[in-house]
Amino acid sequence: MARIKGLTLIELILAISLLGVIIAAPVTLELFFRRQSNIYSAMIKLSQEGAMIINFISKYINSSIGDTAHNAVVVSSGSIRVRTDPNITPSDFSDDVWVEFKRVGNNLLFYPDASNPSVNEILSSHVVPDNSGFSITTDATGQYRINISLRLRNYPSSPADVTSNPEINIRTSICSNYPLS
Repeated sequence: MARIKGLTLIELILAISLLGVIIAAPVTLELFFRRQSNIYSAMIKLSQEGAMIINFISKYINSSIGDTAHNAVVVSSGSIRVRTDPNITPSDFSDDVWVEFKRVGNNLLFYPDASNPSVNEILSSHVVPDNSGFSITTDATGQYRINISLRLRNYPSSPADVTSNPEINIRTSICSNYPLS
């Protein structure tokens, strides 16, 4: 009688284990890349939000109006007020409107008319209050610079974490030829 050759139990276990490793590797890689993609997507969203805020504030500062008796921009650590002239009457400051950008907790608010604080728009709810603010400096040529520093996180009240709560920092200076305070 001829003996029939078959698989031993050990050979079967090894084959199944090897097949499991071959199948698990792509799944593990796919999960890793998906998680990395989510992290980078969150950072890109925060960067875009920060860039939009900087551009929005810059637009108002660059179109501000003032002279030695009438400040164009007023800055404190938590807010920046900008004098605008919607009626385009450069010599008449009585019709000017002040707009304000103000940090309130984790929010950065925009007030289109600073004399009416009930009307505002939330520009961001991702601001880390301890490290975000405004200041004024003067450079060597005597030109005024409004310094803006923003630190943004998805969850600003929670500590920064690369995997679950990414953080970005944006710092810029905007020049103004008008008097500031």
